Amino acid sequence: MRQIFDFTTDQMSFGKPYLAGSRYGFLDETGIFPKRQLDTDRLVWSEAGVSITETAAGMEWQNENHYNYGGMAFRIVLPHPGTYGIAVALNSSPDDTEVSLAGIQAEQLLAHTPWDAAGRIGREHAAYYTEEEGRAVWHEVFVAGGVFLDIEVEPSHRKDCTIGIARIAVEEMTSEKESGAEDEFQHRKIPTIFLLGDSTVKSYVCEEAPMAAWGQVFSRLFDPDKVKIINYSQGGRSLKSFYQEGRLNEVLLCGRPGDYVFLQSGHNDESRGEPTGIEYRFGRGNTEETYVDWLENYYLPAIYARGMHPVFVTCMTRLDNEYYTKEEPFDYDSEPVRFAGFLYSECPHVDYPGIMKRIGEKNRVPVVDLYGASLTYLAEAGGEAARSMFLSLEAGETPGKTNSGSYANGNPGQMCDGTHYKECLAKQFARLIVTDLVRQGLAPAAYLTEQVKQAARTGEWEAVFPEIPSDVRAGRNAYYRNQIEKLLSLGVMDKEPDGRFYPEREITVCEFGRSLQKMWKEAPFSEETEKGSREILDRQHMAALISEAYRTVFGQEKPVYMTDYNGTNLPPQDPNYDANLTGESAQYYPLVSWQKIADRGDIIPTLYDKVQAAYELGLVRAEEGILRGRMQNGVMFLPGQPVTREKAAKQLYFLWVLRQDILKEVHEC
Repeated sequence: MRQIFDFTTDQMSFGKPYLAGSRYGFLDETGIFPKRQLDTDRLVWSEAGVSITETAAGMEWQNENHYNYGGMAFRIVLPHPGTYGIAVALNSSPDDTEVSLAGIQAEQLLAHTPWDAAGRIGREHAAYYTEEEGRAVWHEVFVAGGVFLDIEVEPSHRKDCTIGIARIAVEEMTSEKESGAEDEFQHRKIPTIFLLGDSTVKSYVCEEAPMAAWGQVFSRLFDPDKVKIINYSQGGRSLKSFYQEGRLNEVLLCGRPGDYVFLQSGHNDESRGEPTGIEYRFGRGNTEETYVDWLENYYLPAIYARGMHPVFVTCMTRLDNEYYTKEEPFDYDSEPVRFAGFLYSECPHVDYPGIMKRIGEKNRVPVVDLYGASLTYLAEAGGEAARSMFLSLEAGETPGKTNSGSYANGNPGQMCDGTHYKECLAKQFARLIVTDLVRQGLAPAAYLTEQVKQAARTGEWEAVFPEIPSDVRAGRNAYYRNQIEKLLSLGVMDKEPDGRFYPEREITVCEFGRSLQKMWKEAPFSEETEKGSREILDRQHMAALISEAYRTVFGQEKPVYMTDYNGTNLPPQDPNYDANLTGESAQYYPLVSWQKIADRGDIIPTLYDKVQAAYELGLVRAEEGILRGRMQNGVMFLPGQPVTREKAAKQLYFLWVLRQDILKEVHEC
């Protein structure tokens, strides 16, 4: 199928407004919600083609997510959903003109930036311009889920402007004709599972630690010789924004028959109001009706048109932020876990997991109910463990960042984040997903490692996750579970022979020094020092050891976590924009100056300078008075207080993150 619409020669044939039942025509209203009103009465034909003049006075602009500069939209009826090559020859300058397809944001289609935070997933199918017969011609390949193709042409800026089209060509693409024929996807011999989700699925980089998601650990459970896992997820996304930024189209074009698309969406679909509400042109919110429409009329037809297989994953529950941010003391395990799931959040509210399950059943799409499984798992773990596995942070846990800057002094949002979570919970959500794949006998389960298949059938996961001690899975012992698991997986700390960690047991100088040296191999810890270091470690000696190690490892250079490393915020149009990670206001260094530490006079004189140096560098912080979910520091250093194994794990994890490349994926470190 190939169609050419030449507006320079045949106004009578191609210049008509689109009417129901027509095969093509210009639209008075765009088709993608929210619909834009256009004026076909102002279209002008000439030998150059069709054009329209827009004035700044008539243009609407509210912000970068919501504007209407007018222009024109031409609809073409397609024979069926499929892959189509589109060429639009302009009769205006491309500097003044934006071309897009069916509601996709025009500048996203031309972008060449990678799709992920680490910059590892490049854009393979960007739109591009050529010049033909003195005209700029815009080209793109698009996977249409419906039987309409709407081509929108709009001024690119808010000023008086005339824009227009000379010709449109549309051709159905075969595999031989598709662009990017030499890319890596064409030559692979094993299937691929594409992950498409939000911040609870994306792969995180070290500057975001300890934020994590199940998508970044998912590949660990599969046999790399049988399947490839590629995670296209990004924070702040919804069904609407996946489509509007071209992320869905990229996944489909990179896919091949037999591949899988694991789709999770719901947390951001419920967004209301500025700056991401459903009324915004490029917002992320959905109503129940638009959510259903995206899935049934765009996503599923497009996925099937590529010969790929959809798998729905309902988004996990969340914790009630307000309930879990309370002043201590508070016995969380005496209270039931308070969820902020999709039946309990603020109104207006939509049960997106329920909708996804209903659509899956109606259309015979496999559904993994992570929402239901997460409710059960977290309820069994208990309130304190559940809160600890989500993004509840206190001062000194991590030098990473959040949407308001550094986490080093606690969460700048003054809350325990009940949506985002840590790597220890990411592993559990990944476990719940693959367990359901095995339980349902779904085809992707065949690609799991034999060890994981066995664990999914028996419920015995120790061989898959040996870094999880038996005594940090629930209750108070899970408070620093994430740090403990990470350090055990790195081989920096060890479990006892009985499989327990004993988090509240005091640690010796020798044990801590050896752990520090395992993590920072240049750290000084001599045999002579070790011989006399069997005594229990206290906070002042820990600070002194860290100060010496830091000076050896970093010298006069400071790691980027200590500087204003966040840089300039990315705009929402950037494919790497993450609504959860954009700020730079909260800084790294301690909130309380060294001179205000009330008990610094209790420090052993020979250690004083080293302890002060470690404190002022933010390597250690005052522990008295800190609280998860609050950005606050203590004023008592407690130099003689013994250090427990869990507190050592907290400290070592902080130092581990401090040395990592900020753009390296956490699961690769």
